[in-house]
Amino acid sequence: MHSPVIGKKSNSTKAAIRKIAAYGALLLLLMWPAIYNGQPLFSPDTSAYVRGFDAGVSWLSGRTSAWTTWAANLPGQKASDNPTTERAHSFQSPEFIIAGRSTAYGALLYVGELLGGLWASILVQAVLSLIAVSLTLKHFSSVSWPKLLFFVSALALASSLPFVVSFLLPDVFAGLSILAAANLISLAHRMKNWERLFWLSLLVSAVVFHPTHLAIVTFLLGAALIARFFTATI
Repeated sequence: MHSPVIGKKSNSTKAAIRKIAAYGALLLLLMWPAIYNGQPLFSPDTSAYVRGFDAGVSWLSGRTSAWTTWAANLPGQKASDNPTTERAHSFQSPEFIIAGRSTAYGALLYVGELLGGLWASILVQAVLSLIAVSLTLKHFSSVSWPKLLFFVSALALASSLPFVVSFLLPDVFAGLSILAAANLISLAHRMKNWERLFWLSLLVSAVVFHPTHLAIVTFLLGAALIARFFTATI
């Protein structure tokens, strides 16, 4: 005869496994363009982000990579003693301008490269997108697995979200910054502390990842303040 306690633990374990599997499936669905492509999607600007951060790593630690071959002759960059490194080809011509590319986003790509093939970078983007959608739905309706599966599947199949998630560019954070600002403006009073921290962290990350995101957030916050002012005076 089975103990009721053991039966409950077994059921909770199965439920946890199903939940983890469902989240994993949704993350894969949000990255389907990269999976179909066989690797994350590159842009001409992608390597400029990585190179900006990698240059700092090279100057501080002397550590070189395929991204740093272009910087071999810059002031403060020691000549490499490794002939293999010197023969390596850069992913982008050194004539490309790095100015204006966020080294903060470059750090995200750099870590993704270290962990293997930049997949970790788009996985982070997919995870943040999934959490953002889930938290938004939470405050507008009771979130159930069927609803979450439906909404995320619809976004993955009928919107550009999986493409911006799969691109090695900070573009996905433009949409996430709008969602973060909207949640903080409208729903902050209903949130738990960890939720506010998540949205604030996402908002700050988006702003430092690209200057246009700062313009978006500033406009939204300004519009919210004006709306609140006119609402209070009526």
